Amino acid sequence: MKEDRLPLDSLKSRLPAPSEALSVFSIFVFFVFSWSLYRAFWYVPSWLEYLTIWSILVIVAYVLAFALFESAAMLALLVFFFLFFPEKILKAKYALLGSSLAVLLSLGAFLLQRKINLVYRLELWQLVAYPLAGLLAAVLLVLLLAFLLDRFPRLGRLLAAVLDRMVIFVYIYVPLGLLALLVVLVRNIIGF
Repeated sequence: MKEDRLPLDSLKSRLPAPSEALSVFSIFVFFVFSWSLYRAFWYVPSWLEYLTIWSILVIVAYVLAFALFESAAMLALLVFFFLFFPEKILKAKYALLGSSLAVLLSLGAFLLQRKINLVYRLELWQLVAYPLAGLLAAVLLVLLLAFLLDRFPRLGRLLAAVLDRMVIFVYIYVPLGLLALLVVLVRNIIGF
């Protein structure tokens, strides 16, 4: 007889291990922070014409604080997405599947941001159909990647090696994001 598990215990068992979540988070942190810093520093020469250094640092603090929030939100979205997959598919492959999907989500967001004007011209049915098609593509991609990782174990070892090296970005960017968040909170509470 199967022991009865509470719904919360069942949900908790489907969540990734902290090390796996850290690996996936590192991918989001790398892409979001790198792109945010690139875009912020792109504007620095023009900001130097009319802003003080302190004002520029405050703007960069807002950018970094939002990048930290965006990275955490993307990880939460991915964890929620994976709650709907069977445990058999995700067994011992959460970090590999999640990070692969994180790379594709990040690259898709980058490409979408580059062509944001096209989004403004879409009709209502397109605004509904394209995200649904993207969701279907993500599900199919996860299933395909799970199959490929089972079929080619070397691919899994290669991806795991890359993921181990990506974690360093969490240790660099997250403290910067937390410091920036502190600056934003102090600036908005004290007001200087």
